[in-house]
Amino acid sequence: MAEAAQVSFKTPWSTVAVMAAAFAICLSTLQTWEDFGQDLMAA
Repeated sequence: MAEAAQVSFKTPWSTVAVMAAAFAICLSTLQTWEDFGQDLMAA
């Protein structure tokens, strides 16, 4: 487990930014599907 912590500390900021962007995209996609599902239920 200590090795994983060391690796995370050495992670370049560019990788962190990419991961954060991917996370944000996933969240927005989930939100879109949720809205789509509600529209489907209302129909």
